[in-house]
Amino acid sequence: MLATNPDALVVIGFEESKVIFSNLATAGYSFDKVYGTDGNYGLMQPGDQPDIAGAQFTNPGVKATDEFQQRLQDIVSSQGGESLKVFSYAAESYDAVVLMALASLQGGATDGTTIRDNLQSVSEDGTKCTTFADCANLIASGTDIDYDGLSGPVTFSDKGDVNEATVSIYKYSTGNESAWIDGVSGKLD
Repeated sequence: MLATNPDALVVIGFEESKVIFSNLATAGYSFDKVYGTDGNYGLMQPGDQPDIAGAQFTNPGVKATDEFQQRLQDIVSSQGGESLKVFSYAAESYDAVVLMALASLQGGATDGTTIRDNLQSVSEDGTKCTTFADCANLIASGTDIDYDGLSGPVTFSDKGDVNEATVSIYKYSTGNESAWIDGVSGKLD
């Protein structure tokens, strides 16, 4: 890979990326020229070797807020689980459950058809609400709602597909600490 002196490397892998990173470090390649995907993000943890400071990786979804990450850590800890290191799709998964519950509540049933038929309605063109409790209270009072959750506004196409997505970008610093540096959102066709 390094024989042509590349301007940058894109590593698309999973566990095998640790070997690639080790070989790059041995060859003296600068990790600020290394980019990767979600399969690589979170693989190297603080204290692991090699130190990949400068490397950047994409990760699907929005950055979960610190408060939401702590809520999830508390749940995992209370169940005796190991601390979470990556929060891919955490906010989106949470919002999916809330949207299904709101669609069921609005439709008065929990079957798939009722949920499908109400998802779009509870996610656009109504009174904005950001929590299940607030939205449920509005539905109970007969108000049309627009749930904007932890992942932001959620809208569906006429075919029932989500029409916007976000990809987050994380960068490693010395000691294999990673930090969110940006999020890129766009419409899906």
